[in-house]
Amino acid sequence: MFVIHANWMAGHLHLWAESLEQFNLMPSRCNAIAGQQQNSEEAAGVATATIEHPFCESTATLIAALQELGLDLGAFKEDALLLNLPHDLLGPWPSDRLVSIIGDYEHSGEPLLAECRVKTIAIPPAAAVRLLVLLSREAKKHRMEIEHSVRFWTSVARFSLDLLVDQRFVPTLQQVDRKHLSGKWTAWLHDEEIVEHFGKLLDAMPPVVRSTGIEGQALLENALEDMTDGLVRETLVEDDFIDAVEGWNPAE
Repeated sequence: MFVIHANWMAGHLHLWAESLEQFNLMPSRCNAIAGQQQNSEEAAGVATATIEHPFCESTATLIAALQELGLDLGAFKEDALLLNLPHDLLGPWPSDRLVSIIGDYEHSGEPLLAECRVKTIAIPPAAAVRLLVLLSREAKKHRMEIEHSVRFWTSVARFSLDLLVDQRFVPTLQQVDRKHLSGKWTAWLHDEEIVEHFGKLLDAMPPVVRSTGIEGQALLENALEDMTDGLVRETLVEDDFIDAVEGWNPAE
């Protein structure tokens, strides 16, 4: 049994999971409470050091589970993220969803935010949209649970699809550096109705989604741009857009 989380970083959806089995193998926190009686300098050291997430599920297990459900991961790659997650001196706290599965569990004291490395599957935008639309439903067929961050990004994926259906996207040029420009299909987010929907998504963004350290509005805008660009490019390739304009005379 594991709990799936989702983050967006560098143009990819990153999926990672907490393992119930790995959590149960950890030393009992009740037996380690004495370790929390360290001085404040030691506590600060723990809070600033990057650690490996001790009960993060392996990417191999997560990939196998998703593929078993018939979900298309696209041209995915195995990766890792550094996330700012709630910790105490004994390590990262389990998520609320994992706690609900564990049952008899209580946090001790107040958490610190500390940088933690999690192993992830990085999925490109177009494949990410398709996967998110199906994941919550298909996960019920497997021993996996979906955390709030996955549901949030599912809502964003559906929003991006609605924008495409309504043809609310435009071609843009973005400056990469002082000598280069990059073309990109960008979602049009300036209508009153769209701005309102965007604002509601921003207000609903779970804390774990922001744990990458990127400001919420910029993160949501970047993800929508990535999803829109990926979906439009994929559609144009599948529809033989290049063949459609071959031989076209712009003077006509």
